[in-house]
Amino acid sequence: MAMYDRFALSPAPDDVSIQDRDLLIRMSAYLDTIETRIRQGQGWFIFNADRARAARIAQYVLAGLRAHAPLISHFLMTWRDFALNAYVTEVALPREEQEEPPEPESRRDHEQRLARRVSREAYWRALNVDVLVLLDLAPAHTHEIAFLDGILASRSTLHLPTVLTTPFMPDRLKAAIDAVDTEGGSWEHLWGRMYESSLIAV
Repeated sequence: MAMYDRFALSPAPDDVSIQDRDLLIRMSAYLDTIETRIRQGQGWFIFNADRARAARIAQYVLAGLRAHAPLISHFLMTWRDFALNAYVTEVALPREEQEEPPEPESRRDHEQRLARRVSREAYWRALNVDVLVLLDLAPAHTHEIAFLDGILASRSTLHLPTVLTTPFMPDRLKAAIDAVDTEGGSWEHLWGRMYESSLIAV
């Protein structure tokens, strides 16, 4: 049975928009040939996906990926979790040269070390899993877009696909990124990488 028959992007098929019907068919074909798509490093860049639509898309994609586990690894992050990880890694608790904490370790030092470890683990998975699913892209700070740029650059080098959703249309996402991009060029980097390696949907 085809993936299109097993899953749906909406609990009420009659209410599915033309865009989602098209996306469903295209994504079904993508998931049915996921091994080839991963070898090609081909992901998705999906615009105009509010939280409910993004959740349906994620449910659909994860169901397809789980059918190939453990041969294909994947990692799902919401933008809220991604932004928190970016803040911990880049702002609140920057990496220390000394890996082992000095003795004795205070409760605050212990909590910071745990937060650092959790962030490192999430960062490593985001860099290295076969398919990264990142939902609800809505940058609000410079460190968030810089953190995303670094992860996408690394995944692009390794030819690993990313499924990226955003509630914005392209022009509004560009405006949101430009508003927090202090050095310039972040939108061009993001759009260039995703356009070259991903299927585009709205």
